[in-house]
Amino acid sequence: MTTFRIPDKRSTDPEAYKHEFRLGRLKNSWRIGAEKRNQEELTFEEGFTWGSIGQILGYLLGEAADEAYQEKLWEQLLAAFKATERGKELP
Repeated sequence: MTTFRIPDKRSTDPEAYKHEFRLGRLKNSWRIGAEKRNQEELTFEEGFTWGSIGQILGYLLGEAADEAYQEKLWEQLLAAFKATERGKELP
């Protein structure tokens, strides 16, 4: 079994959650992850962020997921984060 220890760097600042900005970051990171499928590598130099989540999803699902699916998944991920201990500081 492989264990990953990646520090969670997702912001709990409500100002950091401007919907359009974060969704855009997820989609951009998704594209980067999809491109890295050919390189067979992902890097998380800044820890676990919404960008690294996007890269993972892009790497796993590639271009097969359309924008509507990405947006729906973003909403689900954000709702799940708000329900966690780290997400409780969000409004």
